Amino acid sequence: MTRYEAWRLPAAKKGEKGFVSAAIVLDDIVSGSLFQQIDREIGEWAEKLD
Repeated sequence: MTRYEAWRLPAAKKGEKGFVSAAIVLDDIVSGSLFQQIDREIGEWAEKLD
């Protein structure tokens, strides 16, 4: 894990309870962007077809 993010959705009105969401984030530098990952998977799949 390289970092985490947390946020409240939707913003709670003053004095009311809200909903907090959190995510564990792996920075793109380590594994590449989502599009790079998809492209790599498609390339590996295509090689198996040959």
